[in-house]
Amino acid sequence: MCSIFTFLNVKLKAQNGFSFLNLSSQAKIIGIGGNVCTMGKNTNLSFIENPAFLVAANTKKINLSQSVLFGKGNFSSIDFQSQSKQTQIGFFAQLLNFGTFDGYTSNGISTGTFNANDICLGMSLATKKRNINYGISLKLANSNVEIYNSNAILFDFGAVFIHPKNDFSFGLSIRNLGLVLKEYLPNQANSLPLDIRIGSTFKLKHAPFRFTISMVQLNDLIKKPTTSNAISVKNSAGVTQILTQTPFKKIANHVNLGTEILISPNVSILFGYKFRNQDLAIPNQNLGNGLSFGANFGGRFLNLGYAYQSFSVAGGQHSLSINLDSSKLLK
Repeated sequence: MCSIFTFLNVKLKAQNGFSFLNLSSQAKIIGIGGNVCTMGKNTNLSFIENPAFLVAANTKKINLSQSVLFGKGNFSSIDFQSQSKQTQIGFFAQLLNFGTFDGYTSNGISTGTFNANDICLGMSLATKKRNINYGISLKLANSNVEIYNSNAILFDFGAVFIHPKNDFSFGLSIRNLGLVLKEYLPNQANSLPLDIRIGSTFKLKHAPFRFTISMVQLNDLIKKPTTSNAISVKNSAGVTQILTQTPFKKIANHVNLGTEILISPNVSILFGYKFRNQDLAIPNQNLGNGLSFGANFGGRFLNLGYAYQSFSVAGGQHSLSINLDSSKLLK
């Protein structure tokens, strides 16, 4: 619960009112560390993560994902894509619902209950030229906390090179470029969670392992110096702690690692690690922060996935995903 309140407090202070846009929702993506911009050969990943993923699927598919954050927040997403010879088109929606809270004045007087939720609606287009997939997404986002709300319009751009023979890809995405249309409060400078990513996915030729490495939020890494310094941060429990940021630590905080163990063409076990989640740890209580794991099961027209990622001792994200290939289902 402390994590939810901390998150809401950050939103109202406008440090990053639309940070939910960088939450991964699909179980397979979460299982390999989250926040990817590349994909393996013959792999279906949600194009919400990178609009260029639309072309790789090249069929009519529906992705449904439901996550629980810290045992309190519910994060739901749905995306649908339509098959086309020239251009793929997709539509998606995301809803992060924090639930109902009791409100109080500074004197402890009850003001009743209030709700907090975030929503994003979007459309994506993608095409392919030779071995490179290109995509763009348009997103409309709304963030609401009690009587306060903020609106924004954003764009995502992505490209993925997929090797024609080997199971290898390299990707780039630029996410959440846009404009805040309405602030939570007058004269407030709300920021958008710009996220520039690069990454690669590759499979060992004679072993059942596929690896993914992603560099995320490179825009922050470029802006900030990589010299050592100490910073004061609040962790997920609201406790202030001093962290020493060495050059290695600063770079590592932008790295996500993932591994798929390919049991069969339709079954895989997932493991991942997000270095940045280490900063959410409570002192002396680091119980695998950043670790993720899951499993993916596929069939002719149905794919099921489950994953869990640890944020801190306060909790993490459980995700369950269903993927339907309607073009095969109706045959």
